[in-house]
Parts: sequence; structure tokens; C-alpha cells
Amino acid sequence: MAKKQPVLIAKDISLTYEIKTQRNNRTRWTKITSSIIGHKKTIHALEKMSLQLNSGEIIALVGNAGSGKSSLLETLGGAVKPDSGEIWAIENPVLLNGNFASFGQLSGIENIRLALLSMGIRKTEATRLVREIIETSKIKKIAHNPVNSYSSSTKKKLMIEVALSQNPKILLIDQRIRMRGREERAEFEARIRDLAKSGCCVVFVGLSVTRTSQLCNRVIWLDQGQIKDDGTLKRVLPLFRNRKS
Repeated sequence: MAKKQPVLIAKDISLTYEIKTQRNNRTRWTKITSSIIGHKKTIHALEKMSLQLNSGEIIALVGNAGSGKSSLLETLGGAVKPDSGEIWAIENPVLLNGNFASFGQLSGIENIRLALLSMGIRKTEATRLVREIIETSKIKKIAHNPVNSYSSSTKKKLMIEVALSQNPKILLIDQRIRMRGREERAEFEARIRDLAKSGCCVVFVGLSVTRTSQLCNRVIWLDQGQIKDDGTLKRVLPLFRNRKS
């Protein structure tokens, strides 16, 4: 078995953001002004978090709601810039977060091509990959139709195929990427395992405990923006399952 190599290192990354809240006010006047002006509350999404992702790992980020899972995924994927800390990676991570086809009036072919070009793919290579993606996503009959006429499941397939077409070394998958059918899910998970065997590091947010136990080999447990535990599936998942709510 090939030795695992670091593909991403994050050191002391912190992330905060502000939300508006309303206080329980005693008077109608303060209640009205509160609703108009609002009160800002600082949320510490990530607090000086450090971690290393390695080739061949399939990782589940677990934790209660608000523990920082999605914030960490988006920060590692470059969608959000941390307030402090540093992130090194062997290549830009591919982030699958449920967003695809901003140009709903354009066809599937055009959206695939634009997505590939935005990833820095050359035109000739993009043309070849468009044909492959149409075949693997099984949309040949509707490839020329506007994407806003596609089902959410079909859009999801296209997004996944575009991402996987590049054989990424770091793949980050948000909880919104869910396969409905058993066959579709099995095919997707088989491809994830093949990617990991080829050296890709895959990180999931939002997997069920059952799917985590069947697919992943490492678990990172987050709690209030910090890493509570990080280790093998066999050791960490039972601790998370038996936690006190």
C-alpha cells in the first residue's frame, strides 16, 4: 500500500462572522428600534484550527449543528477566506456544495463548457471533456435543453461529473450532495473509493453515521469551532455516536 502524503495543511485558521439578533426588550420603543437597527452578535465559526489532509483518505467531518463543519469545508475549499491562519495545498481543492448552473437559460452543454473553462481547462480539452461528461451523466437526449428545465437530480449529476472529470487530488463534498436512489448512491460511492485509491483525499460533511461507517476511514469531530477529536473511523465514530447531547 502506497504511503499517504500530505495534500493540504491548515494552520491556526480562524473564522468569525456577525449576525443580527433581537434582544428581549422591555419597552415597545426599544423593541421597534431593535428590529430596525438590530444588534450584532459575533459567531466564532472556527478557532485556531490546525489539520492535515492526506492522500487516499475518505474523511467525515462530524459534529452537532453549528460546530463549524460547513465553515471549515468552505474555508478549505477557498469559498471563504479565514480571518487568520494559513492553508497550503498541492492544488486548488474542488468544492461540491450544491451550486451549479448559474446560467439557467443556457443548455447543459454550454454550462458544462463554461464550468470547465472557469476551472482553467483549455478549449480543446474542454470540448473533449464535454462529450465525456454528457455520456457519463446520461443527459445526451436533453443536453441542448436549458439547464433550468433539468431536475435537481440531473443538475447534481452534472456538477459531480464536472468535478470528477479533473481527477482532483482534494475533493470536498457538502451535505447538499445526496444521492436518492440506492443504485445511484452505490455508483457514486464506488467512484469515491476509486478516487481515494488513486490518491485523492475526499472530505464529506453531512454523511449519516451509517454511510460514514461504510465509506470513510477517518473521522474529524468538531465542537464549537474546534477539533474535539481526530482519528480512525474505528476509534472516533463510536465516541461521537455515544456522546451526550
